[in-house]
Amino acid sequence: MRITLRAITQNWQLKVAALALAVLLWVVVSAEQVTTQWIPVPVRVAPRNPEYVVTGGPIPLEVEVRFAGPGRELWELAIDRPVLVLPLNEVDEENQVFVLDPRMVRIPNGLSVTPLDVRPSSVRVLTQRVVSRDLPVRVRIARRSQERFVVLDTPQVTPMTVRVSGPASQVTRMDAVVTEPVDLGTADSLVTTRVSLDADSLGGLQVSAGVVEVAVRVDRIVERILPSIPVEPLDGVDIVPGRVDVRVQGPSRQVRALDPSGLTVSVLVDSIPPGASSAGAAAPVRVDGLPPGITARTVPVMVRVSLPDLATPPEPDTVAAPLTEGR
Repeated sequence: MRITLRAITQNWQLKVAALALAVLLWVVVSAEQVTTQWIPVPVRVAPRNPEYVVTGGPIPLEVEVRFAGPGRELWELAIDRPVLVLPLNEVDEENQVFVLDPRMVRIPNGLSVTPLDVRPSSVRVLTQRVVSRDLPVRVRIARRSQERFVVLDTPQVTPMTVRVSGPASQVTRMDAVVTEPVDLGTADSLVTTRVSLDADSLGGLQVSAGVVEVAVRVDRIVERILPSIPVEPLDGVDIVPGRVDVRVQGPSRQVRALDPSGLTVSVLVDSIPPGASSAGAAAPVRVDGLPPGITARTVPVMVRVSLPDLATPPEPDTVAAPLTEGR
């Protein structure tokens, strides 16, 4: 029997509608049909023992769970994946294997699916025992403030120590807890402020106090020019210039109280070139007699030294060679 194009296209709207209805019925029937399917599920660890903390894992992070239920709900479950929650009630060692149970899967509300099996059937979890230590608080001064101020004594901190709790490997290697950088602002004597502990240096550890009060005695760094300080003379050596300016820097109270007469400027003898002659050579100078905490530099930093006595080197000793008779 011949099928013509007209026979195929006749009443095509009804034919397409019938086909769509058949597909819809198939989808509805298959969606309600109970079947099984493996679906990947992430594993989440729920610690229940306060004496231990999870430091790694689970390994692997994801497992496959075989679910049974209507196809429509399994499709929904594959899109909005559930979570397998592993409760850590009993921890015996730091590297432990835990068996998984399908009943650990948290099924979203409204779905009538059943978890039947898990593969792999176990995961590895790394844990550490939780320890606590009382550690001193160390004050950290901001770099910009360090360039402008000198801390006169040990900063006072309230509280002086904080209790740190966490994994033993982290806590035992710490010797102090540091603060966030303290900005000394424009103060000239005493700075009192509240500052947070440096969270980055704690690495997630728990502390008994996150903020401390800090009191710091400081002095501003200043510079003073001491003009025309004589350079100590050296026997047989000409020094030019014979006087230099000395720039001193340090805490303002010490710098203001500094007596120039207590300073000595001298040429570093070891730095004088062995071949220095009347033409002269450059040599550095140093400043002695400075109180602790004061630094100094001279202007100029080099002087010219000459050694007139060595300008003309002595003639070497000579011995006349004996004459020999020629043949």
